[in-house]
Amino acid sequence: MMELVPTTKMKRKLLRLEDIGGGGQEDRSVRRRVNLVGGGEDSGLTVVQHQQQQKQDFSRVASSSSAASGYGFVVLLPDGSVVKLQIDGEKADPGLSVKGFVELVRRKLSLGSSSNSKLQQTPKRKIYWGSHVMIQDLSHNLLEDGAFFPPRHCEPVRTLLLQDGGPDPFYAYKGLWNVTPETGVLDVLPQDYTFFSALADELDNSLQAVWELSPDKSRLICVDMDNTAGKLTIFDTGKGMDSTPEHSISKWGTIGSSTSRNVLSDAVGGPPPYLKPCFGMYGFGGIGAGLHLGGKILVSSKTRASKAVAMLQIDKLSLEKEVTAGKLWQTGGGFRDPDDKELHLSPHGSFTKVEITDLNPEILNWKVDEVQRRLKDFYFPYIQNDEGGSGRTARPVTIMVNGMDLAEVLGGEVAVTNSLSGNGEPFIIEVEFTKAKDKTDARQVAGEDKAHARITCHYFPITKGVEAIDSILEKLREEESGELCENDFKTFPRVVVRRLGRLLPDARGPDARAGRMRLPFMEPRRGSRSSEAHQQCFQRVKAFIDTDAGFVPTHSKMDLLSKHVFTEALMSLGLPQGTPKSEKKGGAAVVQVHIQKEGNTLTPEGLCQEFRKWVQYSHVHFDEGATFDEEHPVICFNLPHNKKELGIQEDVFRILKTMKTRGIYMKVDDQNADPIRLKLLKGAPGLQGENQLYVTVECFVCEGLAESPGETKIICRPMDVPESQGYQLTDSDEPIFHLQKSRAIPLDILHTEKYQILDEGTWRKQEDKIYNKSPASVELLNAEEALKFETDGGLADNVVVSAGFPLPKELIAVVRPKSSCGWNFGDSTGTSKSGIICRVNQKTIVAEFMEMMLEVRFVEFLPPDMKVSQQQMETTKVIYTCKVKACTRCNIKGLYCFPTEKSILDSLFNRVGTYLFSFSLISSKYDGVPTTIVRVNVAADDKVDYWCLCSHPGDCQTSHGGQSAKTVKARLGGLVEDFLYLSKFDKYGNRIKFLSVPNDLHLELANTEGKVLEISASVGKEGLMLMKDKSALEFTGIEVSGGNSLQIAPTYKATLRMHLSNALVATFNLNVLPGELVYAIVKEHDPLHNCLRPHQIVQKFVLQAMDEYGNAVEEGQKIRLRLDGFQFQDKQGTERKADAHGCLDLGGLLKITAQYNSSCKIAVLSDLGEPLWEEEYNTLRRSLQVKNVPKEANVGDYLEGVVVEVIDENGNVDRDMHGFSHTLSLNWNPDSTVPLKLGSCTLPPIKLPYNSGTWFGMVSHTCNLELYVSLQVELNPTQALVVTPSSPSHWDGAAPQIPSPTRSSPALTSAPSFFVKREPGEDADLRVEYCRQLEVIIQRNQEHRKRLPYLDSKVSATKEELERLKEEQRKVDEEVARYEAEDSAADALSNSLILQKSALHVQYTNAQLIEFLQSQGNPPGSHASSILLEAVLHNEDVGDVMGVVALMGGVEYDLLNRPLVDFLGDRMLMIVCRSEAGLRYLEGSPASGTFNEEKSLHEYAHRQNKAITGRFRSILLDEAAFYRRADGLPAYDPDDPHMLLKIDPPGPPGGPCPEGFLGYAVNLLHPSPNHLRDQVMFDRPYVLRESLYFQLFRFLQVYDTKENLMKARPYLLSGASLDGGLIFEDGSFQFCAGEEPAVRFPLVPPPFEAGKRLAGSAILAAAVETFEAKQNGVHSSVQKIKKLLQESGYEQMKAKICELEGKLSKEMAKVEVILKDLANLAVAKEDLLWKVQEKFGPGNY
Repeated sequence: MMELVPTTKMKRKLLRLEDIGGGGQEDRSVRRRVNLVGGGEDSGLTVVQHQQQQKQDFSRVASSSSAASGYGFVVLLPDGSVVKLQIDGEKADPGLSVKGFVELVRRKLSLGSSSNSKLQQTPKRKIYWGSHVMIQDLSHNLLEDGAFFPPRHCEPVRTLLLQDGGPDPFYAYKGLWNVTPETGVLDVLPQDYTFFSALADELDNSLQAVWELSPDKSRLICVDMDNTAGKLTIFDTGKGMDSTPEHSISKWGTIGSSTSRNVLSDAVGGPPPYLKPCFGMYGFGGIGAGLHLGGKILVSSKTRASKAVAMLQIDKLSLEKEVTAGKLWQTGGGFRDPDDKELHLSPHGSFTKVEITDLNPEILNWKVDEVQRRLKDFYFPYIQNDEGGSGRTARPVTIMVNGMDLAEVLGGEVAVTNSLSGNGEPFIIEVEFTKAKDKTDARQVAGEDKAHARITCHYFPITKGVEAIDSILEKLREEESGELCENDFKTFPRVVVRRLGRLLPDARGPDARAGRMRLPFMEPRRGSRSSEAHQQCFQRVKAFIDTDAGFVPTHSKMDLLSKHVFTEALMSLGLPQGTPKSEKKGGAAVVQVHIQKEGNTLTPEGLCQEFRKWVQYSHVHFDEGATFDEEHPVICFNLPHNKKELGIQEDVFRILKTMKTRGIYMKVDDQNADPIRLKLLKGAPGLQGENQLYVTVECFVCEGLAESPGETKIICRPMDVPESQGYQLTDSDEPIFHLQKSRAIPLDILHTEKYQILDEGTWRKQEDKIYNKSPASVELLNAEEALKFETDGGLADNVVVSAGFPLPKELIAVVRPKSSCGWNFGDSTGTSKSGIICRVNQKTIVAEFMEMMLEVRFVEFLPPDMKVSQQQMETTKVIYTCKVKACTRCNIKGLYCFPTEKSILDSLFNRVGTYLFSFSLISSKYDGVPTTIVRVNVAADDKVDYWCLCSHPGDCQTSHGGQSAKTVKARLGGLVEDFLYLSKFDKYGNRIKFLSVPNDLHLELANTEGKVLEISASVGKEGLMLMKDKSALEFTGIEVSGGNSLQIAPTYKATLRMHLSNALVATFNLNVLPGELVYAIVKEHDPLHNCLRPHQIVQKFVLQAMDEYGNAVEEGQKIRLRLDGFQFQDKQGTERKADAHGCLDLGGLLKITAQYNSSCKIAVLSDLGEPLWEEEYNTLRRSLQVKNVPKEANVGDYLEGVVVEVIDENGNVDRDMHGFSHTLSLNWNPDSTVPLKLGSCTLPPIKLPYNSGTWFGMVSHTCNLELYVSLQVELNPTQALVVTPSSPSHWDGAAPQIPSPTRSSPALTSAPSFFVKREPGEDADLRVEYCRQLEVIIQRNQEHRKRLPYLDSKVSATKEELERLKEEQRKVDEEVARYEAEDSAADALSNSLILQKSALHVQYTNAQLIEFLQSQGNPPGSHASSILLEAVLHNEDVGDVMGVVALMGGVEYDLLNRPLVDFLGDRMLMIVCRSEAGLRYLEGSPASGTFNEEKSLHEYAHRQNKAITGRFRSILLDEAAFYRRADGLPAYDPDDPHMLLKIDPPGPPGGPCPEGFLGYAVNLLHPSPNHLRDQVMFDRPYVLRESLYFQLFRFLQVYDTKENLMKARPYLLSGASLDGGLIFEDGSFQFCAGEEPAVRFPLVPPPFEAGKRLAGSAILAAAVETFEAKQNGVHSSVQKIKKLLQESGYEQMKAKICELEGKLSKEMAKVEVILKDLANLAVAKEDLLWKVQEKFGPGNY
């Protein structure tokens, strides 16, 4: 290894520092023996260290020849050159300008007085002279005119920079930096440096530098190894260095200038693994490590504040020369601009780069991948840390070696060790070491009186006979990683130590070289009996120790300082208290050790006990000391009796027949070998007081499943225990293990010498022979025994087999002798054993030849635990019988072989049921031998062959004889009409039972072509159940909804598909009909609105009936119609059937019966007669109009030229009124009609009456009587005629007007000339008859006229009484409505009162709110606020997201939640963002499903296997919306501890506040104590009240009641009350009471002192008093209503009103009848007079 400084020659010299300015006078000095950068005792040299401060004056370095009375300047030019100026003090101009100084430099430069620096790496560039040139000092401060000559006490030589503004300036000077070390620091230079520890020392500096950055900055360390160029570069993005005194780059090269020693106490304590990289202690890490690695160092660094990169160059040879010459240690340096790569690697603008060249040849041989792995081991917790509590791996620092991120490097000791550790929980303890400070030690630094360590022990189990530690070593050898490759299982280090998260590679245990590699508590307890079998277990533990800065490392930081008291206490952990090594006494100082595990304090003895328990647990659950080759072992549940018998705790265990461990192989079912016989010797586990025990190995029991190895037991049956009393295994779906009289022996016995394996001969000598050979019982050989005779199996008793289970080709039965009775060979309930050869030898079988009978009976399936009754045995039919005689095989006599081939036994087990095989001897000689019955229970095969979904349970062939199942209908929006049943069958047609109702059931509907329909089919939990016998799933409520039924119309045939686990299992044909009739649409129609004529036939009108999903109803659906103004032509009624399209074609069937100027309606009715759809159409608006009718005329004249027109709604003549069906009738001439032509006609001449007065005439449409017009003419003998039309009048409740006769008798004096005068005696009889008729008419007219006034008065009286009663009823109704409203208000106030009273005692905490937020979303926890809350709780960096509104404040009393929460509404769950970066964090959701490196809330949810569902709102803080006072004063009083906003109180200026005012919402909501002074940074810091709270509430005022809130309306913009009143800024109102908000602000402690405001209890009291007053005022509303109704006789009043309305209707009907009769009499009279006039002439009128 190459020494750095000093050289051997230098070691022999005595150096001294001369007075550079004194010219040879030697100062007094102190000689000290030091070691300088590497080397051992031989490399020491003597250095005379100057004790005067003047020797370290930089001015003496800069200018050795400057005069005491002058000023010296060293000016660094931007081209890399240097100009030195010396100005005489007497000639110095104090006001020297910058321009003048520049001129001096330029003149000096022109004289050639400049020097170049060795740092110059590029050709000299041009200097740009001019007036713009500036001068800077080393701190880059600009010098102004007159600032060049400092006071005398300042340095006489100044170093300045000339700035010309040109590109790429480069400043350099070979003596720029002074790196002379401090006195005494050279004594502690490391002597055990290695090249790799030197590299780690350099990285320690970088790690400490980047750690000072905030986590949001780039913490990056880059190591680049260029072996070709012989260059090593370490780059970090720390805070950097510059030329300022506090950050001077010269400190990097000055030994002993470390500032980390001052902050060492900060790294003592804290949470493990103590990631506080305060590594620096001695101050030689940078220069010492660098010169150990290479001969030259170039340090380039920049702070964030500095603009230029400061450079420091250290050359080992130059430094050696200066040390040899006794000079100060000064090195070259300079300044330059940062390059693009440096700025790219450090976005925040600060960095340090160390470039080491002239590398040691050994370093040039380093392999990059090995360096990467070793550095990852050194700094593993800083590279990737899993202890952050967020559930994800944190990346505190990024370290890259040759461009490779160490987090991505595979391998290394740490990674390999972690991958092969056990799956169990590690053993973790935390230890605190304390000792009293030694006051006499002046050099003691903070932290030496206390230290902390966390010890984490991992268990490395043996798996399949292979030690995990051996696997670790094998992988490390493959990687060729470090020194561990040379270790083996015994020498593998069991202790790893990290200090402040950094590996100490040489700290491998108390004394690794002496073989003591484990801490004392990790050693097994000596003399313990259990440790004999588990000694190896303690060798499988490795301890990882994390220590803080309280522990002191060696100078090279490769190990802990061995003689330090804390190191010795750590390495003695676990020794009993009082032993010499457990306490380190140094004078009065004693180390106290405090051990904690999971919060519990442990003594050293308790620590050892807990550790041994943990080792035992890990051994039992994770060590797999044997391997088992069986693919299908028997799995048993560990029942309580098994736990006691076997001593295992897992829920399940395996039963195996083969085992291999450490070269021992056992197989207990080997037919070609003897059973395994063991002799257990004294002291072996499992003995129960015996000296020895002979056992037969029956099987092996292994705890847990194959993937979870546990304790293994050997099941052995002692020799004196019959086989039937050995272990028993119930052969069923869930086998049950019974140990009985067998023994369970630990497998560890095979690792000892406490057993022997016996041969069969030795075993036989131990058997007792006390029984003879006579028959005792019949037994059926099992499968293993039958193999002896070359047959393929037997039958086990009372087992459950699957359908189709094949019977063996032969069943072999034997007769056992009495010598076997004690062994219970005839026990038919025992399970088959493996390897029992003694059961098929002649000694255990009667050789006598006898005859045996087999009978097979069948009963319905019975579970194994249900016995077959004697009655069943007697009544069951025998399905098979066979008799055989004894035979001999394989030299064994007495075998009874029953063949099963070519008989019904071939397929016997295809049918589910219980089969009873009876074996009995036929001869009566053997009546004493009992019949042996072997029972076989055949269950359906578990493998499903097909499924059946039908309207019945069971097989379709059985239920409906193979015919098609009946058609089942379903209607959209309803349930399937019949129940459906899903059954599953095996290939033999046996129904397989369901174990439970499946959870993964999915239904869908498809059409006949197999296309999936949009119609959905679903079944809820209540509609799906398991039948009682579990044979089928019963679907009682399959709901069909939604979708378009056109895909299956018109047949509506669909297929119901049923899926289980996404697999189609069954289908069923359904008729899916459309839903119930809900509405109708007119699909096709003629123009109908305002264009219908009476008696018109609608030619096109198609009505389509629809269900709720927009589907037309099915064909044949009955549709009830209601017609008003329409009439069906076919007289088939109003109930019609829909066609194939769900339509009713009513074209040609509907006739308009409505009149003109009216409407007609058609409606579709429900089954209950309620209208589902209704449409109204208007008929044409028509009226008659007359022209040319005079207002006056002479009596007896003719009216000619009277025109009648039909006028439409637009005032035009309806020219469609034309034809024979459109005629007009004249009431003065009923027998004649006048046809309309093109909507008008001219009436024939009208003969006016002869008597004066008013003449009335009426013209009406013959068919449509609603079309009429009246004529009115005043008759006088002289007046001129004036034409005017008139309109009809109607009775309006006044006294009825008697209609004038439509035809008046003409006066005789004005009779027209064409009348013929007749004689008086002519037609006398006819005249008499006319007179009689006229008298009758006159008499009836007079009677009616007398009765009419009486009826009129009765109508008027009834109407008056009716109106009076209705007015009284209206008043009572109004009063009742008022009382009911007050009663409703009383209920609401009562509910509100209850809520507000209870609010005082509500304890709605922050934890309850968090629990509510965590349940939001569908599914719960998927809302954005829930995900954000989870991220915050896991310490996730959420950037500029501040939180959820509901969590940003609290209220003192819950009653305040009503106004605040009601005002905010759903804004309570808004997420608050400080800036747009917060919004980007919330919205970052990639469409592709992949996430980039930028963090977002969606990215965090993706990492947690979640997704944000639904919408969420967020609010961005806007500085413009924050609170500012108009007068410019501060928003709150800085002295106010609660920072309440100073807002002017409401009310008139200078007047009192409105009644009930409680305060502004921004001051009623309080931040939690932790957030009271949280600030939001914009142009200035804002507290939460003036920022977030004001942006949410603004000037919201809170009042106690709604009444006071309404009174205060003139003084508020928005307001809220405690009882649910709200007024918004837009003037809208909202009232709510009784409802409790779903989310509320949590309660916070009262933030106000007593007396500063109205207490919360007083607020509540005032509110309660108001509520109770109102409640008492309206509480009796119900009683008032009852009293009012009773006193007013309301019910009698209603009955009287109904009676009067009926009476009035009848009386008005009578009046109408009389009026019509009078009109008819007038017409009859007029007709009669007309006839008389025509018959007898006017003279006889």
